[in-house]
Amino acid sequence: MQKPEPAAKVLWRTGAHCQRFFKQGPKSRYFEVQPVETEPRPTPRMASWTDQFKVAKQEMQRAFEKAEEEENRKIKETDEAKEPSPWLRRVGCITHLAGVDWKEVREFVEPVDEKDEPHLAIMCTAFEWLIQDAQHHAVRDVVGIHTLFEANKKEAEKETNMPFDSWMDITTIERYVEVWKQLLLFVIRAEDDEAEFRPPYVLTEAQQSAMQTVRDKIGAFQEWKQEQEKSAAGEDREEDEGFDDGEDGEGVEGVEGAAEEVDEGFEDEMSEETKWMRQIQREVLRFCITLLDHPLQDNEYQSPIISGLAVLMIKGDKGWHDAEDFTTKYSAVIKLARLMVVQEAYEQRQEQIRTYQSEMTEVEARKKATSYYRLVKQFVAQFTTMAHSGRDPTPMQWIYQTRSYGFKIRYTTPAAGKIQWIQDEVLYPGTRVQMSQLRSMVHGLIGEARDELFGKLMVVTDEGGVPSIDWDNTVNQPSETKVGWSFLDDERNKFGAHKEWWLFERLYQEQALREQFLDDDGLLKPGAGEAYQRHVERFLELLLILIHLCAGQPSRATEILGLRWKNTANGGVRNVIIENGLVGLVGQYHKGYRSSSNIKIIH
Repeated sequence: MQKPEPAAKVLWRTGAHCQRFFKQGPKSRYFEVQPVETEPRPTPRMASWTDQFKVAKQEMQRAFEKAEEEENRKIKETDEAKEPSPWLRRVGCITHLAGVDWKEVREFVEPVDEKDEPHLAIMCTAFEWLIQDAQHHAVRDVVGIHTLFEANKKEAEKETNMPFDSWMDITTIERYVEVWKQLLLFVIRAEDDEAEFRPPYVLTEAQQSAMQTVRDKIGAFQEWKQEQEKSAAGEDREEDEGFDDGEDGEGVEGVEGAAEEVDEGFEDEMSEETKWMRQIQREVLRFCITLLDHPLQDNEYQSPIISGLAVLMIKGDKGWHDAEDFTTKYSAVIKLARLMVVQEAYEQRQEQIRTYQSEMTEVEARKKATSYYRLVKQFVAQFTTMAHSGRDPTPMQWIYQTRSYGFKIRYTTPAAGKIQWIQDEVLYPGTRVQMSQLRSMVHGLIGEARDELFGKLMVVTDEGGVPSIDWDNTVNQPSETKVGWSFLDDERNKFGAHKEWWLFERLYQEQALREQFLDDDGLLKPGAGEAYQRHVERFLELLLILIHLCAGQPSRATEILGLRWKNTANGGVRNVIIENGLVGLVGQYHKGYRSSSNIKIIH
């Protein structure tokens, strides 16, 4: 085998890339250059750079959002020339709250968590009790009609046409109480915070003293309650240790006796707890009166009530309530303020009577004690009416004037349209209704009502068996005011059967009716009357629905239920009349009747 020849030595390199600047001359020689890459070299750091860019972008975005959030958390005054708002300018809440954190200030009026703030929960409960008691006392049977007239005054030297009415429906009283509870929570919580983090209101000495008394009374009540719970827990342990589960009669009797003693003690404890709550309720009332009795000598927002209303103006985390939404909160403050004025007069007079009774009889004590009228007149002149006789204005005057301005905006601003009609379809937010569906529903109601009337109430199988009514010749006398009178009593109207006795007479003429309603002795079967009454109520329900849908301007529930087919002693002339063979319904629109005494006819 031959050995391979050694490779020849080469004095140059192959594959070298060369270049020259000139084709000839002293600088025309070639020099080596790096080859041009046809494909880019892979960059192993490209993926990491992309990730870093994404991370940096996310961090920058979070920083921008945080900076924007921090910037927007503070309430800022804006250039009114660029963003004019007559309502916000009139209220002045932006200037008052400028520089305050939106979220932090809203926390002052948030609902109470009983676990986190038990003392505030007790205060809110006491205020609810206060308003309930005030509603029972602010009536003419207790304080007299003249006292209620005085309480309803807006101007001290001008008589009012209507007495104060303490009645409110359940939804209204709940909304009004919630507004006042928010104001009380605002003051208590804001006072616990640093002055630089809360709105710049100023408490008077009387307000500070009354608030501290409320705190002290609630604290004493909590201590008493804790002692009662510890005492009850100790008694339970002693009973468990000494308990004998023997089956002898003496043991059972002993246990029953112990249970009776525990029940009696529980009742005593509850009554004692009620006494504590009554004391707290009294101090809360005094605190509310001091909040109302706040002379506005400088800026009106020095009043805690007006400052709290500014916080309530905040709509969610951002934005402000408009006049249409917020005037009801002013009404809540006014209504309950007048209610508490009457309650304060009641409390003071009762306290005077109890004091005088230690020296004289109850009759003499009542004569000597200041009357409800004089007490209310004093309070009204002092802080619930417009400024007069050299007095400074109070928060109530500011609320009256601001509410009036809000009413002007509210009643001159067109309401936003919510109903849209496109061909045969009616659109309402969240609802689409075809007119064919509505007609079908009405026809279905009419059919069911006819079945109830003829089949269940008149008990006939054929409508032809029902006595006819000559509607074209039926007349009515609208001016007749006799109690109990209706067109059925008009002698000019003739009917083919005895009106109220027609079904009764058929009972003794038709075997099927007797079997349905009467037993073998001729007495009404058990449950037959109740079953018939249920059909009466069902027919009236259907009739009311049809009246609401088909009888012109829809009435509210309280108004449609006020339809009367005959005259009544309290309601007066009936509002179901007969004219030209048609049944006319003259409903009366009485929303706000208790405050205005005005009733409008619904045509």
